[in-house]
Amino acid sequence: MPAFVFKIVFVLMIAVPPAAAISPKELLDRFEQVVEDTRAYQCRIVAWSVHEDELESRIANVYFKQPEHVRMDILVGTRRGDDGSRAVLKPDGRVVAKSGSVFMPFALSFSVENRLVTTIRGQTIFDSVLVGILRQIRERLAASDALVKDLEDTYVLHLDLRRPSDFRGVTAEELTFDKETLLPLSNDTYEGSTQVQHVVWRDYIINEDLPDELFTIRFDPERLAERGISTVANVAISHQDVVESRMDSEEL
Repeated sequence: MPAFVFKIVFVLMIAVPPAAAISPKELLDRFEQVVEDTRAYQCRIVAWSVHEDELESRIANVYFKQPEHVRMDILVGTRRGDDGSRAVLKPDGRVVAKSGSVFMPFALSFSVENRLVTTIRGQTIFDSVLVGILRQIRERLAASDALVKDLEDTYVLHLDLRRPSDFRGVTAEELTFDKETLLPLSNDTYEGSTQVQHVVWRDYIINEDLPDELFTIRFDPERLAERGISTVANVAISHQDVVESRMDSEEL
């Protein structure tokens, strides 16, 4: 083969781009299938958020059962009454919650967006579970310039929001998915160059047969083990949980 032909062939070979990454729409379509196939699950949530210079941190367990049964138990948190508090999203869309404070022994009912049962950035209990995450990200994708970073073990969906004023000032968001399971692993939210929220989901237990009683305030999740059901309630708070929550060990 003449040298000039070899050079042309060689240049063409090295100039061929790698296979195109998965598109944002395709990633969310695949995630939606995972959501639909997940009858029930449990996981640990570690989160911190900032609003007007106030930092809120929480470590919690979340339980979900189709169609939309949701329970959150806050193990430790920085808001008054967080430690040991419980909240259940009822079929009528209201949240029944009980503070961890011994001075508030009774459960109360709230609208899902009441500030007493949301984060300081207005995230609801429904926003913390897979179906809520899907709904929120689809809404933001439609109002964003988006791309997917195809990393070794994860996909990272990056959103640049076109009208931050429509999303409480959020300018950018990154949601990281496990490449094998397509379960969300973390979410990072920004206002300009400032990160204002970090959420981690870990210790997933998928498709365990969760009883309806779990989605009542009085039921203790540790009793699931008596029925042979694995439970995230038995997962100890780890050093990594504490570090990622931005809480001092003295607050635990």
